[in-house]
Amino acid sequence: MSVGIVVDERRGDGGVLFTLRGEIVHGTVEPLTGVLTRVPADAGSVTLDMAGVTYMDSAGLAFLRAVDDFQRRTGIPVRTVHWSGRPRRVLEFTALDDDGAPAPGPSAAAREREELARQLEEEVEQLRQALVSRPLIDRATGVLMAAEVCTAEEAWGILRETSQRANVKLRLVARAVVRSVDGPPPEEPVLSALRFALLRHRRT
Repeated sequence: MSVGIVVDERRGDGGVLFTLRGEIVHGTVEPLTGVLTRVPADAGSVTLDMAGVTYMDSAGLAFLRAVDDFQRRTGIPVRTVHWSGRPRRVLEFTALDDDGAPAPGPSAAAREREELARQLEEEVEQLRQALVSRPLIDRATGVLMAAEVCTAEEAWGILRETSQRANVKLRLVARAVVRSVDGPPPEEPVLSALRFALLRHRRT
């Protein structure tokens, strides 16, 4: 199915919205760009909604060049929105932004990949910290079980409450508890939070 104009309406702000559906391939560019001749000379802007465009090959670049020529010739700004799938990847591979102009920096898709990579790196770091912290937390749990004659679940609850009340990472609370066995007691605010958590446990 070739690209067709589905909606052509003047918006309240004087702009024109074209909604496109189908494929941008050889033979569709000329009639597609021809619809721009229907734009009133006094239009404030043109928006091309690309959500329904399911496929675009190199012919799409000719379409974008025609759109750019239209902007330069008429002075009417044209926006393309809602790129997705293969058409968006074509933009990415050709280093164009969502409006089909040369991107001044990384494309939107590239920025999305960078953000996903950053999130994955954070998750990996969190998992690494968890693996490193687990033995320490288990030792602290054992210390509290022996000192308070409580279950592992109760000892875990004391550590977690201490961490939350002191606003200190759980592994740092665990380290302070383990060190207190043969060394000085935990420093503030961990000490106060730990005392409060222990008192609550002893009252239950």
